[in-house]
Amino acid sequence: MLELTILGLILSCFAAIGAKSLSDFSKHRLQEFHQQTSAKKNKLDVIKKNDKRAALAVSMFLYLCVSLTVMSGILWFLKKQDQLPKDWDYVEWGTMLAVLTFVLIALLVWIPTTFSRLWSASITVYGWAIWQFLIFCFYPLELCAKFIDAICVRLSGQKPDATEEEQFSEKIMTIVSEGRLEGLLEDDAREMIEGVIELRDVVVSEIMTPRTDMYTISKTLSWEEMLASVMKAPHSRIPVFDANRDDIIGVIFAKDLLAELAKPNIEYRAPWTTLLREPRFVPETKPVSSLLQEFQQNHVHLVVVLDEYGGVSGVVTLEDVLEEIVGEITDEYDPDFVDGVTEVVGAEATYQVLGKVHIDELNDRLGIGFPEDDNYDTIAGFLLDRMGRVPVQGEIYDYDGLRITIVAATRRRIEIVRIEPLPEEDENSEENF
Repeated sequence: MLELTILGLILSCFAAIGAKSLSDFSKHRLQEFHQQTSAKKNKLDVIKKNDKRAALAVSMFLYLCVSLTVMSGILWFLKKQDQLPKDWDYVEWGTMLAVLTFVLIALLVWIPTTFSRLWSASITVYGWAIWQFLIFCFYPLELCAKFIDAICVRLSGQKPDATEEEQFSEKIMTIVSEGRLEGLLEDDAREMIEGVIELRDVVVSEIMTPRTDMYTISKTLSWEEMLASVMKAPHSRIPVFDANRDDIIGVIFAKDLLAELAKPNIEYRAPWTTLLREPRFVPETKPVSSLLQEFQQNHVHLVVVLDEYGGVSGVVTLEDVLEEIVGEITDEYDPDFVDGVTEVVGAEATYQVLGKVHIDELNDRLGIGFPEDDNYDTIAGFLLDRMGRVPVQGEIYDYDGLRITIVAATRRRIEIVRIEPLPEEDENSEENF
């Protein structure tokens, strides 16, 4: 009986760990763990569909182990004290084990599960005085639990549990993933929700227009030269510099020029540099979520990004931030996409395609034979499935006589790709990247 008692304790601990893991695990973390390991995708799908059933089964197994431990321990103690009846046999022991197991499962699993599902809010509120009293009584044991937890965390080399905000975000991501799998959420809605949640993990340097691509003008330009530059600019807000691009002194708004241009006499116009708005500067490391709040509070649409040495790294606009949430926003200065596809002028059989264009639509329109699969619907999904990661801008993937170039991409999605025939010297390679 002593051996059975020890075995019951070991199995109880194992079952308790399994039950707690199955009831508390994050499906978002499970997805990340699956991507980092070589686990098969069908195994992940089976876990997601049957995790609640597994948690219930392990809980019942736990109380079977508890019953085994209790019964074996009592019988071992009675036998050691010579108080066990002479006519006691293992049939009676097995019967009592089965009855005790059934009672424990009924009282500690079945009934609590039903009650919590139906009246969890009422039980929490009306029973709070009891729960608070128990918190006070078991506070020393709570300290022991925290001590054991701290030791295990340090021995495992892992970081402590995420903050409540991070845990809440993971729960939302799990709900969103489940909603998409069950067909309750469209891909666009899912991406927008994920974009909002992940916004706090993105810093300004990841979304800014780099200094090399900035459109700026010098304050030394005359009215006519400045107007010519503004007319050529694809933006309505233009940074103005003094000595060089690191010396941004203001931002000129195209609409602020209208009042001066409406004056009948050129002599009456004020120097255009007096129309400059005060520039706002932010560091490269500023979280985009904080920048969005700054845009809202200060009513600005453009900020200048500075590096650690005070030099200009680039600019960020409100549109850049919104694109992190809703995806690429095209305007009259962007390529004219018709149904997500535009032909590149001057290049034979070359097209720029939005990442959200569906494979079947692309095949029908361009006569391309991209394979259709349940794992993806769009050209972006096809590339993610084949490459196994999110590619960076400028990366190339060759497939079946075609060269696909990533024209625009964020760290989460592919925005625009260019599809063109594979150069003759590379046609011997059917698929490479």
